Amino acid sequence: MGVINHTIIHNSVEEYIANVRDGEFLSDIVIVKEKEEELFKYVKENSLKDNLLLPLLAYLYLHGIGVEKNLDLAKKYFMKSSINGNKDADEILKEIL
Repeated sequence: MGVINHTIIHNSVEEYIANVRDGEFLSDIVIVKEKEEELFKYVKENSLKDNLLLPLLAYLYLHGIGVEKNLDLAKKYFMKSSINGNKDADEILKEIL
């Protein structure tokens, strides 16, 4: 039996962030295109105060969600996340370095 993909699509930044806090894999949650810039702005403004948002900020840079793709900044924020103990960031760093 294969793995079931359970992509969650959100219409609001608040719902998206709630799923991130609940531990959903970033690749399984999606925000509607019209809200991508708002999501990026929220995450960028709040990631210094909230370490849970650092891997999300890196993910947004890596995939160009709400911002232009930037591999250097993605690596930077995944490294900070890894230093803070985020195991998912460790795995992603192995793939992109």
